[in-house]
Amino acid sequence: MDQRDGGISAAAEIAKASPPAVITTAHILGYSLSDWLILISIIYTLILLYVLVRDKIYVPYKRRKGYEKEKHASRTQK
Repeated sequence: MDQRDGGISAAAEIAKASPPAVITTAHILGYSLSDWLILISIIYTLILLYVLVRDKIYVPYKRRKGYEKEKHASRTQK
């Protein structure tokens, strides 16, 4: 088992512990569980939108720009 497997295992354990921690925090701060679930859903949706925009628009754009720079650089070297 290398170091990366340990990181994945730790992340999995943290994810397993998150729901009870969220419910406890919700009770302590005085907000209802439904309020917390709405907030978490909004945050999760924003993260998904960010990933979608990054993967479908930004990354391909940067790859095209990098390819054009390489193509231009190879032309100037000849």
